[in-house]
Parts: sequence; structure tokens; C-alpha cells
Amino acid sequence: MNKRITRRDFLNGSALLITSLATGTLTACSDDTPTPQADAPKTSGGTPPPTAKTSSNYPPELTGLRGNHAGSYDVAHEMAWKKVQFDVSGESVSETVDLVVVGAGISGLASAYFYQKKFPSAKILVLDNHDDFGGHAKRNEFSESVDGKDIFRISYGGSESIDTPSDYSDEAMGLLNELGIDVQKFYTYYDQDYFKNLGMNKQGVFFNKATFGQSVVLSDEPNADNATELFAKAPLSDTDKTALIELYTTPKDYLGDMTPGEREDYLQSISYDKFLKDHVKLPQGAMAYMEELCLEYWGFNIDGLSAYNAFYEGYAGLELSGLEADDDGESEPYIFHFPDGNASIARLLVKKMIPAVVANPDHANGKSEMEAIVLDKFDYTKLDTPEQSVNIRLNATAVQVKNIETGDKKGVMIGYKKDGKLHRVDAHHCILACQHGMIPFIDNNLPQSQKDDHLQNIRVPMIYTKILVKDWQAFKKLGAWQFYAPKAPYCFIMIDYPVSMGGYHYPKDPSEPMVIHMARIAVPYGAGKDVREACKIGRSELYRANYHDLEKQALDQLREMYDVAGENLDDKILAITINRWGHGYSYERNVLFDKDDSAEKTPDSVKQAHGNIHMANSDADWMPYADGAIDQAWRAVQEIKTQVEKP
Repeated sequence: MNKRITRRDFLNGSALLITSLATGTLTACSDDTPTPQADAPKTSGGTPPPTAKTSSNYPPELTGLRGNHAGSYDVAHEMAWKKVQFDVSGESVSETVDLVVVGAGISGLASAYFYQKKFPSAKILVLDNHDDFGGHAKRNEFSESVDGKDIFRISYGGSESIDTPSDYSDEAMGLLNELGIDVQKFYTYYDQDYFKNLGMNKQGVFFNKATFGQSVVLSDEPNADNATELFAKAPLSDTDKTALIELYTTPKDYLGDMTPGEREDYLQSISYDKFLKDHVKLPQGAMAYMEELCLEYWGFNIDGLSAYNAFYEGYAGLELSGLEADDDGESEPYIFHFPDGNASIARLLVKKMIPAVVANPDHANGKSEMEAIVLDKFDYTKLDTPEQSVNIRLNATAVQVKNIETGDKKGVMIGYKKDGKLHRVDAHHCILACQHGMIPFIDNNLPQSQKDDHLQNIRVPMIYTKILVKDWQAFKKLGAWQFYAPKAPYCFIMIDYPVSMGGYHYPKDPSEPMVIHMARIAVPYGAGKDVREACKIGRSELYRANYHDLEKQALDQLREMYDVAGENLDDKILAITINRWGHGYSYERNVLFDKDDSAEKTPDSVKQAHGNIHMANSDADWMPYADGAIDQAWRAVQEIKTQVEKP
């Protein structure tokens, strides 16, 4: 097992999405993927939603459609879908630098940082196709007025938290330390008793009317102790209720006379979906509750999750399967979270390399670096100026990288497109810290076998929708702060994490404005022959939806929950940001579908340098975590250092 299944003891897994994802250029898709829609916001029933803020020199405060925002993917899709190839060899060289990094996500920024540390006098250019740096580590800000009082809230649009820092490599933890991040301080910043003191449970369940016939909320998550009481309230048939209660409360050995070795092999060969259908004989109505149980945590449904991994997640029905439980002691709590998620890591990296970017340095007096970054206001005009050694060029899509030789010196020619124009930069080295699905399209001379390996990383399509509301009394009435929502557009809904730090304060009680987080993983159950195929199908569906469709889905679902609580959502909404990511979780090896020798070799292949072109990003790790993104950046720079020092 590769998944860090010890990181939490509940179903929610926003971490993955996000713990981790650090990206730059958009990944390639199948040829028939439709052009993403991005029309203007419209009313979705009831009171019209607030008008999106779509113009600003400070991207974090933009609302409406964010994530892979309109225009960020156009050039990449030309290359991936229409097979358009760009050649800048005939263009004049606009700049010559030591290093070009493609992708300004955590991995790309860490690559620039590590390179600058090794070569202090180096000139570095970082390119990214978005209007903001950070990749999936996206900062969402909300500034509104409520009853004459100014309200400021921060949230995360992607990469969420520092997950299990005790597992970080020396290099990854060393980087956090150099940035001034002391993870132990989160034990003070994060109020672990906040919701318990309000009498709220950790997680409940929302059954939607369209699927289950009526809108019902359970204020707790079913387990062996409470399943009888909770499922009795669920909008299910008596047969389905009985089946689920038995599954949760009466452990059975469903594998007969299999030996321990046979059991392990067998459970790695079948999905949890197949186990529940073929061995437990769970009826279809009960399966509707179970099918998306792991969707937000793993990025796919239980038809893509091995029964073996389901056991280690603690899912029902496998208690007597004969596998040995992990005995790693108590895991770290899931509390290592900045208000803007891992965007603070990206911002600290930028601040370290370009100190002039901070527009309000006086606010930081008396604060540590990790505290000051929370309310640091960045001046984006300072990201790309001729006099500094590191420049970050946004809205610039890399279209070509090619090894070149000038006399006895080797280097790389880099082409990018910005504002409709092609530009050429020459560099001694290049690090591709972008999503690896784009690498075959920009490095045309890469060996075909390596191109094929890069294209194996099919990322998970997803949406993080953020809704700022005037208060969150509805959640207090419903009795939990997180909800699993089976068979609904958004499989997971929660209110933001209780973190106060650096002069930023979490709401004191349910009467104050709050950001609601809604996660939609667009990977359909029962679609495609494997997880990769399901991701492609889901991405196509996601791109067909316009902003109105996406907004309506979110508001209709949340409105239904509010109705159960006796609250009117339309009276509460202040702002909406929809972070649509066509390519979310990095793919990681799946025991159900990646069984041959080539699957073992692929992660090694995608790390291999191509001349003076080096590979970073969490995709090079085949694991969707921030520390993997950092580790691969460190490895790529070490490769360059070895090249440079070679006699």
C-alpha cells in the first residue's frame, strides 16, 4: 500500500487534494474532451447569487470560476487535442538565463528555491499558464460587508494541508524549516476542541431527495456502535437498513477456507465493490450508500478501491478477513493547516526569493514568518522585473523545450506563449515541474517510451467550491461540521477548519460569517474499464458544464441541506468561488489495475532527465502529496548539480 491511510480516522480526505497537488501547465486529455465552458454567473433559483469579481490585479481576491480559470488551458489544449506544434527556433532570443522552470506550483517554486540555494548568483525564470502562482495550492480570499461590518475570510482552493509531517523526508522538512514553518505551532493555531465544545459531531450524512426519495440528515457517521440507531433514520427500505446494520454491527468471515496468504492475494485482486456485492450480498439500495464512501479520500469510487486497501481504511465487512491491522501507534492529528491551505507554502517560497513582493511589510512586526504570511498582501507587479534574479512569469504557457548546443556548451531552448505571442528563452538547464501529461507535447524529442510513461498519469477531475455565508447556524442545527453526501453532485461538504494565526481569527461562534467547502470528485461510479478511464469520462462531463451549471449544482445541494435545518440559504450567501480542476489528484499506482512489470518501472522512467531537461512535480513521484512535490524538486536540482560538477 502506498496511500497514507493512517493520516485520518474518518472518511473525509480533502487532504489529498490535496494535501498535495503542486502543478503548473495543464495536463493533456483525450482528443474528444470538450472545450471547457466558462460563461458568466446566472441565477440558480431563489435569490440571484452574488456577482463574481472577475477583474483584479490581485488574483486571490477573484471569485466566480477559479482553479483552471478561463484562458489558462487554451494553448495547452491546442497542443493536446488539436496536435498543434510550436517551434520557436526561428524566434530571436529574448532572454538568456541559467534555469527555466515550467510550472509555478509548489514543486516548481521549490525547484527555483533549491537551485538558487545551490547557485546563488543564478538567473532563474519560472513560467506558469495561470494568473496566479501555486498551482493547486490556490488561495481564495473574500472581502465583504455584513450589516455595515467589513468581513475578511481566507480559504484554500486546492492543496489543503501539511499531511503527516512526521513522514516528511529530511529535504522536505528542511525546506519547511527554512521557510520558517514550525509544524508544532499548529497544535496552538488549530482548535481541536472547537466543534466538540459546541456539541457538534465530526461528520454526518446527507441523503438527497433525488436519489433517496427524501432529504434526510444524520448528525453522526455510522459505525459499529451507532449503526442500528442511525440507519433506522435513513431514507432506505427495511431490507437495505437491515443489510447495512448487519454489515456494520455483525462482523463475519466472508472468505471461507482461504489461507492467510490466499486471502491477502485475493483481497488485492478484487474491488471493495465486488466484495460487498459478491461476498456480503449487499442489496442495491444499501450499495447506493456505500458506492462513494471513498470518493473524496481516494479520488475514485469503491469500484476502484481494492478490498485490501478497504480493510486498512477500516471499512465495514472486512474485520474478520484475516489481514493484520497496522500497529504504527497513534497517528498525527490532521491539524497542520494554514487558513489558505498549502498556498502559504507557495507564498513563503515566493517571498523568500522575491522579498519585494510583500506590499504591507509593517503588519508583520512581532510575528514569525509562518504567521506573517497569512495576512501578507502581495504586489504581483513585483513578480517579474528585470533587476531581480528570480522572476515568475504568469499567464505564460510553455510550448516547447529542446536541448541545444552552442559550440561546446549544452543548453535548452524554451518557447512559451503569452498574450498570443511566442517567445524564446535560452537556458543552461530546464526543470519541467508541470503536470507530466503535457511533457510529451512540449518535449517533442523525448524518447517515445518515456512519452508513453508520462501519459500514464491520468489525474482526477474535481471541483472545490467555496461559499461565504453570513452565518453557519444551519450546520449547528444539523449537528455536525462535515457531511458525506452519497450519490449527490458534491460528495463532501464541510465548514472551514478552526485555525487562528498571525492576526487572522476563526469565527467565534455560528452567528459569524463562514466559508463552506464543497468537494465534487467528477469520477463516475461504474464507468470505464479502470480508474484512468473513469477519470477521462468524468473530465469530459466536467468540461461540458458551464459556470451556471456548476454554480446551480452546488447551491441546489446546499439549499436542500439548509431546508432540512429550517434555514434559507439564499438569505445567507455573500460570495461564491468555484475552483474547477480538470486535473486534480496525481495518479498513483493502483493494485487492481497496475499489476505488470511496466507499472513498476513507470515511476522511475518519468523521473529520468532528457539531456539538460529535468523532471519534477508530484507526478514524478506518482504520489499526490506536497512533500513528494518538494522531494522531486530537490532531486531534479541534485541532478543538475551533478551535471555541472562533472569534470
